[in-house]
Amino acid sequence: MNKRVAVVLLATLGLAISTVGGPMLGMKARSTAANQRATKRPVPLDPSLAPSLAQSTAPSTGPASTVPLALALTSPLAPTKVERTVAAVGDLVCPPEQPQTLISCRHQSVSDLLVADESLQNVLLLGDLQYQNGELVGFRNGYEKSYGRLNSMAIPTPGNHDYNTKGAAGYFEYFGARAHLETNGYYSVDLSPSWHLVVLNSNCDAIGGCGPNSPQHRWLVANLAANKKPCLAAIWHHPLFTSSPRGSNKFVRPLWEALDAAKADVILNGHEHNYERFALQDANGTAAVDGIRQFVVGTGGINSYPTAAKAANSEQRGWGFGYLRLSLHSGSYRWGFVGDSTTNFTDVGSEACRQK
Repeated sequence: MNKRVAVVLLATLGLAISTVGGPMLGMKARSTAANQRATKRPVPLDPSLAPSLAQSTAPSTGPASTVPLALALTSPLAPTKVERTVAAVGDLVCPPEQPQTLISCRHQSVSDLLVADESLQNVLLLGDLQYQNGELVGFRNGYEKSYGRLNSMAIPTPGNHDYNTKGAAGYFEYFGARAHLETNGYYSVDLSPSWHLVVLNSNCDAIGGCGPNSPQHRWLVANLAANKKPCLAAIWHHPLFTSSPRGSNKFVRPLWEALDAAKADVILNGHEHNYERFALQDANGTAAVDGIRQFVVGTGGINSYPTAAKAANSEQRGWGFGYLRLSLHSGSYRWGFVGDSTTNFTDVGSEACRQK
């Protein structure tokens, strides 16, 4: 039986093999006080800023997760230890003057969930982090009070609203070295001994394009060629595939093609203010057993709207507020959507990494 199919069958049958709250690489004993997370849990982003994540082996002492039991599935192709646990979410914070309602500006609610999740070691921020225009004053007066509590774990990428301020100046100044202005916001991170993460900038017109002759694409191809880790993920803002009314963002297809050629496993995007998971597919949207799985997680707080007509290969859709938790193993990953009190859907599963 194909190994990837075996993992999906196990997930479908609900065979819980281990619990989520096991030891995590790179973690120290932590206080549960929210205001201590930023100082207790600094996370290096690349070798130029700090030592490799893989060099730290201190175990976590955090409690077991409260995510539904189905998320406790462990791939039979991976050891029971989780190498790293991360969250992914985009489309975050309303302008500071706008109040929270049941259907909008729920950035405080979602960020509270993230602060309370003691399993997390990184938060992947999928763009449009401060509405409407990404001004520095907005980041300091809005984002800082909610998601800013997670900055020590943040791995950010900018969205189109962040570029409503010329050159995304507020975004780059607020995040400083983490945002990598020197490369127009694209960079890579070794998350664990087995996982490499590529962070891209899908605001293509602002950075010289995303096509094969663009600086970002050339950098991406070289970065992927140098990567030796068996599992590969990528994040940026605009999804290639979506069931939402605005439709496909075809200008990012060259990035998809390069990642597919390198046998990437996961792509995480925001932009659409809802949640969607796609089946394994190629850059042309053709279902492929040896393809990439794309998630859209634009559920970070600004507002939410339902998807429209179901796109090809779309497996799960939902609208509401929350984040996607990913548990990364040496040869597989597990996912689970964690919603706030206004959100009535979830999505859990697991998948093996592609053979490189």
